Amino acid sequence: MRKTKKIKYNVLLVSLMDFRKETQSTKNYLNSVGYSAEYILTEENPKSKENILGYDEIEYSSNIFNKGYLKDEFNLIQRSNALIILNYDLGLKKAYVSDEIRFCLKLGYILDKRLFVLNNLDINGVKSKKSSLIKPIYLRGDIYNIENYLY
Repeated sequence: MRKTKKIKYNVLLVSLMDFRKETQSTKNYLNSVGYSAEYILTEENPKSKENILGYDEIEYSSNIFNKGYLKDEFNLIQRSNALIILNYDLGLKKAYVSDEIRFCLKLGYILDKRLFVLNNLDINGVKSKKSSLIKPIYLRGDIYNIENYLY
């Protein structure tokens, strides 16, 4: 019997800057089980839009409207095999997803990436007719479920 070789997935985590520790912990876990993980952290406040791209232990900070930043974000999404949206509760907002995180999810959809969301998006009313075309896989709040889908 022939064993199938595990594909090395390039996984991109997308989350809010508020959840930097959780995102770094998830990145470390995914790297430890054989995936190559990078991340994009976004700011919740749409007026400030200061963001950090975290990859290869390098941090790059820029304004979201900066063309160079958008190119870097696009390149991270383009070279990944899968996007995982880490959407935790933010105050009273359940499973919060910012506009920029939605943008990354839509871009991942356009680029035919495998899409995963940690917590169900319907909780905070994000689902609409426009976004119903995008059918991510929900991990039901447990990042360890990712191994059931990435093999």
